Amino acid sequence: MPAGVTLPGVATWRGSATWSRAADLNDVLRLERATVRGGYGAGAGAAEAQYLGACVADVEGWLGPELTAYLTGADNPAELSRWVSGSDGRVGSAPAAAGRRLQTASEVVETFAAAGRGTGARAWLREVSPLTGGRSPAHLVRHARTEQLLDQVREAAARYVLIADTAAA
Repeated sequence: MPAGVTLPGVATWRGSATWSRAADLNDVLRLERATVRGGYGAGAGAAEAQYLGACVADVEGWLGPELTAYLTGADNPAELSRWVSGSDGRVGSAPAAAGRRLQTASEVVETFAAAGRGTGARAWLREVSPLTGGRSPAHLVRHARTEQLLDQVREAAARYVLIADTAAA
């Protein structure tokens, strides 16, 4: 999709395949399939892979390939790459949960970055924290079975940043 294109009700695209936190990956994909491709016909998987690939690249830039793969549920970065590229013969073959987990990771990074602590997201995701029930946020994201658990991780990230900002003041 060309830079600067606005999809109704979603967000302004900054690049060919990146979105702002306000845009939900699933909404973007649903709208793109319905308005640009004319439904779920041929090519929908390629579009999904393009969006997923852009998000992977963005999150990897902050968290690194190993942690990004771990968060999505992939065994390693190569498996995540196969999911996105479709080199396993299925374009956009990532499990649906991988996209939701990746979106959560992106939102956690954005929470830290908005507070000027973008590089702290990686360490926070690996820490065992009372804000996440004594488990690491990365573990919770990887094993999340519900959106509610992913919401708890997002909220814990926001609380952590708020507490850190309050302590620094």
